[in-house]
Amino acid sequence: MSKIFLAYRFTGEDPKELEIVLGNIRNSLHVAGQEVVCTFWLSDFFKRNNFSIDQKYEYGLQKVDECDIFLAFVKSADASKGMQMESQRAVERNKQYVLAIKEGLKFPEFRSAAHKIIEYLQLTDLCVSLKELK
Repeated sequence: MSKIFLAYRFTGEDPKELEIVLGNIRNSLHVAGQEVVCTFWLSDFFKRNNFSIDQKYEYGLQKVDECDIFLAFVKSADASKGMQMESQRAVERNKQYVLAIKEGLKFPEFRSAAHKIIEYLQLTDLCVSLKELK
């Protein structure tokens, strides 16, 4: 079993939609026998501990360090400071890097860092591919 850090864009996204999408991704990875770490489900922890945005970023970077695989989930052309920081950390730490990206999106810096690229049209297609991730 590998420990996978799931990176995603939060700013400007609908949290209810993210919960569904990230939940489906997490469930697919669990089916594949993977453990998933994702800061999305830590919002209560962050609130209880009065984390600043910088503290949230630093916490995420620490979690990247603890994982075997970095999974960047990209569903829109909008940039994300947090994902860029996490991606850079994964590269610096020589993590296995998987990019799950919606077809038609560029993100050359993520593509050049990735060891494996999964392009998808629909979330269901992505989830099927992730169930086979080793």
